Amino acid sequence: MPDLKKYWDEIRALESIMTDFVWVMSLHNPARGQVGGSISQVNGSVAARLLHASSHRLASDEELQSHLDQQDQQKREAFRQRLQRQGVAVVPVTKP
Repeated sequence: MPDLKKYWDEIRALESIMTDFVWVMSLHNPARGQVGGSISQVNGSVAARLLHASSHRLASDEELQSHLDQQDQQKREAFRQRLQRQGVAVVPVTKP
């Protein structure tokens, strides 16, 4: 039987060093065919449990920046498609 007191003491110790929200990267997700997984933002208490279970790790700055850039690109593309459906064309202006 696992020692629950020890488990929760370890979780609380991890939680005490976490910020309010943390970006974590899953280590393995065979259901999606990923071996380096997906990035998620979770609160400190959830992050502590994920890190303790060794199913996730903290995301690096490069991974986070890449994820945010990808989200930004997807938002811009969705906006462009929405304008196109409304019949609005966006034409870039260049200097001669």
